[in-house]
Amino acid sequence: MLFKLGELISATDYLKAQQYRQLVKDDFQSVLNKVDVLITPTIPFIAAKIGDNFALVNGKQVDLNDEVIRFTGPGNITGLPALSIPCGLSNEMPVGLQIIGNAFREDKVFQVGRAIEKNVDFEAKLTEMMKNLV
Repeated sequence: MLFKLGELISATDYLKAQQYRQLVKDDFQSVLNKVDVLITPTIPFIAAKIGDNFALVNGKQVDLNDEVIRFTGPGNITGLPALSIPCGLSNEMPVGLQIIGNAFREDKVFQVGRAIEKNVDFEAKLTEMMKNLV
């Protein structure tokens, strides 16, 4: 069944998608030529509760499936290394931060991620929150 889905995409659509992919890749590369990494939120909303299908983004209710890859999708499209780490809590829900690096510079992405983890001390915040829940 899964392979049948590939038959739904025409060669023309596939070529257009590859051209779009290259444009996105070129845009990211032009920025990454000036900086070591890009730091973005992992998702554009506070983590949803299990079973929720909608979230608030800028006061507007949006479908989770449509919005959840807004910030992580470009890393998938471009193939650039990306790392998501927890960086805090909002309304007792975890908030993620994404680090995107240059091609073949996973080391830089991990270095930045480790530096952030050391300074944010998310584990202590989470431990304190869990104590309050019990």
